[in-house]
Amino acid sequence: MPLAHPTHDMLAAYASGAASDGVALLVSAHATYCGRCRREIARLEAVSAAAMRSEPASPLSAGALDSVMARLEAVAGASTTAAPPARDAMLPAPVAALTGPYGSVRWRFVMPGVSRAEIALGGDEAVNLLRVRPGAGVPAHTHTRQEATLVLCGALRDRGRVYAKGDVALAGADDDHHPRAEPGADCVCLTVLSGSLRFTGTFGRALNIFAE
Repeated sequence: MPLAHPTHDMLAAYASGAASDGVALLVSAHATYCGRCRREIARLEAVSAAAMRSEPASPLSAGALDSVMARLEAVAGASTTAAPPARDAMLPAPVAALTGPYGSVRWRFVMPGVSRAEIALGGDEAVNLLRVRPGAGVPAHTHTRQEATLVLCGALRDRGRVYAKGDVALAGADDDHHPRAEPGADCVCLTVLSGSLRFTGTFGRALNIFAE
């Protein structure tokens, strides 16, 4: 069972359909590992459905159905009330539905020890798979908004805490952090970044030209 989870607000937004596509993907992927969050999402879905039934019907806007169907296809999430869907050895089903199996992922070099593969969902967020070699890491940085990271394999050390498979690490605008992969195995993560990232420190500031 994961020890670090999405926030209640993230779960509630997912259950009500209000989450961004990136957050919806991260929550649905985390839920494949986490029975506690699947149960909470099911409870929130029931509350949301009851609230909708109590409201008077209103006409749908033009294209509303097409928008909902496109969103469902984008996140490729399985039912949260059922048992976790089957997944390949590395990627949970909602992620693999978008990227293909892990062995077919096309990685792009970012810096020594760090590669990424973009997941294009069409929103304002940057959604990526990140592969970090043992002992390597991302230089110290801050964010203008929120960065959410779901560990898919290996382990990630961030701000004195180790995040293992299925755990979610959250960093906000007040966090200046330097996440690193723990020794022993590659750490593969799903990252969802809203806003922008700014590197800090002497070496990190030189990287900001590439982050624009």
